[in-house]
Amino acid sequence: MTTNNTDDRNFQTKVWVSDGLNFKYAEKDHGVKQNTGVCFSGGGTRSLAATMGQLRGLNHLNLIGNIDYISCVSGGSWASTAYTYYKTNPPDNQGPIDDDAFLGSVTDPGDIQVIQPSDPNQNWLGFDGPQRLGTTATQNLTLSIFEVIFHWSLDYLLSKLLNPLNPDNWEPALKNIPWDQVWIAAVGLTYLKPFGLFQLYNPFDSSSLQGQPYFSLDTSTVQEIKNRNPNNSTVLDAVFNTVRAEQGSPRRPYLVVNSSVIGPSALAPFATENPIVFEYTPLYVGSAYSPFGQKVKYGPNTELLVGAGFVEPFAFGGQAPAAAPVECNPSDPQALCVSVPRPAMPFTLADASGTSSSAFASVVEENPTQFVKSLDLNVVEKILLGVLLTFFQKDTDLLQLAPESLYWPVTGSGGEPTTEFTFGDGGVLENYGLISLLRRKVKTIIVFNNTATKLNVNYDPANPPTAEDIDNYLPPLFGIPVASPGIFTQHNQVFPPGEFADVFNQLKAAKLAGKTVMAKCVHTVVQNDWWGVQGVKLDAEGNPDAPVSPDDQVTILWVYNDRVQKWESLLPDTKFDASGLGQVTLAEAIAAGNPPTGSPKGPFQNFPNYATVGQNSDVELVELTAEQVNLLADLSCWNITNKESAPIFRELLAAIADAGN
Repeated sequence: MTTNNTDDRNFQTKVWVSDGLNFKYAEKDHGVKQNTGVCFSGGGTRSLAATMGQLRGLNHLNLIGNIDYISCVSGGSWASTAYTYYKTNPPDNQGPIDDDAFLGSVTDPGDIQVIQPSDPNQNWLGFDGPQRLGTTATQNLTLSIFEVIFHWSLDYLLSKLLNPLNPDNWEPALKNIPWDQVWIAAVGLTYLKPFGLFQLYNPFDSSSLQGQPYFSLDTSTVQEIKNRNPNNSTVLDAVFNTVRAEQGSPRRPYLVVNSSVIGPSALAPFATENPIVFEYTPLYVGSAYSPFGQKVKYGPNTELLVGAGFVEPFAFGGQAPAAAPVECNPSDPQALCVSVPRPAMPFTLADASGTSSSAFASVVEENPTQFVKSLDLNVVEKILLGVLLTFFQKDTDLLQLAPESLYWPVTGSGGEPTTEFTFGDGGVLENYGLISLLRRKVKTIIVFNNTATKLNVNYDPANPPTAEDIDNYLPPLFGIPVASPGIFTQHNQVFPPGEFADVFNQLKAAKLAGKTVMAKCVHTVVQNDWWGVQGVKLDAEGNPDAPVSPDDQVTILWVYNDRVQKWESLLPDTKFDASGLGQVTLAEAIAAGNPPTGSPKGPFQNFPNYATVGQNSDVELVELTAEQVNLLADLSCWNITNKESAPIFRELLAAIADAGN
């Protein structure tokens, strides 16, 4: 393609225009097969800790290289994004990191140390080493939010030469900081900065903004972007984070981070919510399919095309192109090239992972004073805090942390309208990232459902479930509704309703037997024109209306976060001083945290189903203790590596890894 790009005002980018259900995903041209995938569900730091253990177990069995995709949501994306991209020698970290350090070592339940050894760097229940992913789950996210607000307000004051010791000067600063970026920056500080993937920038300094790193797949895709923009100094000088490819490390699965488009920001707060799925990957950003292939209705006078294709991440977040895209590679006619105005700021890994987890931002919005009242602040920060709390009380619209971004639908004609949209957590729609893999026709999928809901073994699947019986995102996949405020699962049916009972009964049997709570099932994929999933159609009774072929089936291993009595029976008999319990063993502490009646007590309340928000106190948003993180990670790892489970995982992932598509 010939380019006449002579300055920094425009980017030459690839786009992929959707052709509906037959869409070819760009990663196939980079050697990604569509055979196997792993889903890490949402669930805040509970899911981050469980995901760390699950990745540890898969790595221990040498199965990571057999996985084609990681699809993740919210807290699962905090772990998956860092795992996919982390730097071996990140700044401010203590020494180089490899997968063993990042994920932690495999520990048999009987070898878990409950009392700190003489060497604090040894693996024990309270280990909190700076290299480990799980350490981020113990960090104060509330403090990160306040840190972003403080630094950005101070940046504004300094840019205007205003005195920060004068409280009157902080009010205009608060009005001018980019509130829709606060949550994203706080996620970056907490979960990505320790691994070299984020640095807090100055939003009032263009050089600081443009210095933020973009992200892509590998050095070849970065070089292709730069070759396409030979006269653009912004692109040529840009830093790109690329997927880890360290010698001796397994190939990383292709990352899909799931979020949602809530609606045009001008309509917020939304009287009509009609969210649709949105994906962030190393090669592209967007959605391949608009619900039912039509425009989305956001009210009586607003209909917009949203899901229509993808654009490269470095070019996302700006105005629409003025002209239609043109062919840029004859060998890949589906990929087109287009010139777009340079976005105001780079789209980063923090944007992707932060948007996918932005449900927590709304928790802060609902009660901001609760989450800042206990912060340990210096004199200047206390001045800001006083102004901030006063501001919240008189202007409830100030604190709007939901991410916003300009978006234009990718079409073959170009010239589509640009709209500022509010984006939301992937769990608004589907908390596993499973349907994104079904759209890609992945044939074998492991779903790690790192839920807060304990499985109710007394539930009868012949009756409608409640949110207390089973994770509320699971039954809707079978067309069985579960009422849950704030989430939209009514379009999520991808399997026949008659297949739900088998999943539940297998999970129930495993839990009653004290084993890893999981179920291996072969499911019939049902066509879903809302999500753009190809499959069979159902008759009036909910059964396939024609013979089912192997092409319409998918094998899924459902792994459910719940207590495992066999693992608990193997825990050491060593007693330790547990807060509120005195001297107890680990098994006794877990039991006290899960009493059949009454309130849970001790350091492991609700284990392993920690509360998504406020597990330890209302002031702490999602923070867990090191002991809570490590114990959950150890269980989640053991669920994969124990002698009964390991052959199942090996059979699923090893047998199909080298098969053709």
